[in-house]
Amino acid sequence: SVQHLLPVSYIVANALQTELQNTVSANRFFVPQSLQVGIPFCGMGLAICMTVSQFGFGKLLEAFRPWMVFRFLGLGLMQSIVGALAGLSMGLGINSSLYVAMGKIYTPLSLVLGRIILKRRAIWIEWIAVIVLFDASVTLAMLDTANPEQGKSKGSSLPAILCVAGSASMACLYSVMMEIALKEDDTPYMVNKIRLDFGAFIWALAFLPLMGWLGVRGGRPDLAFWVYRPNPYWQCESIGSCDDSGVFVLKSAVESTAAAAECVCGRGVFLGWGVWIVYAALAVGVLYS
Repeated sequence: SVQHLLPVSYIVANALQTELQNTVSANRFFVPQSLQVGIPFCGMGLAICMTVSQFGFGKLLEAFRPWMVFRFLGLGLMQSIVGALAGLSMGLGINSSLYVAMGKIYTPLSLVLGRIILKRRAIWIEWIAVIVLFDASVTLAMLDTANPEQGKSKGSSLPAILCVAGSASMACLYSVMMEIALKEDDTPYMVNKIRLDFGAFIWALAFLPLMGWLGVRGGRPDLAFWVYRPNPYWQCESIGSCDDSGVFVLKSAVESTAAAAECVCGRGVFLGWGVWIVYAALAVGVLYS
């Protein structure tokens, strides 16, 4: 039945979103924050189409009432922070399993915020269960960062782990505030979804230079959309780099000029969007949101 399919679809979409976003964000020819711009923009477009088809243009005009749009800007900011920190963590190289593990911070924090803000009570066995889950997640994170040189793969960096923790914490606060905002609101969900995605889109655009600045300061200048980088990245990065004027420069005179001829420099917000997996990550992100 549909009731049984929805939880399964949610879990599958969540897993696909994590794997696809991790893959595309790890590609240094791609600007991770650009995906966080595309997801709310396309989500807003989908919500607009569904609103018009179900309720007509009257509800669409209602969705863009200035006061109501302004009211949802705060929630849009929270949603954008969640996406920005998640994208930054993936851009910093966190692996998918650790991303999911650290995301479990959401569970104990939801109980705490639910008790403080929503006045919900949880039985003692629930507290024990979430504490054990949280403890296991933190242990996995510390093991992953303690010995990064062991094994074939490099451990995730502490900043990447902290970004996931921040993203999960903000997601929890966002869900609580969202519940409060919609608790006594009889507006159709799709109408509010337009307002929410519009706010998230505006904030995601505002975060583009901030995420780039953090990348430059943190030793990952490729996270900044204004920085030139070679393409194809992994083939060209080993033999040269791009200077500030966008010219590809060989690391040494002995490098193959034939190989360098295939390397070009580029920059921009949507740099690296020429492969199908980026659009797959975008589609899954829109459906998951």
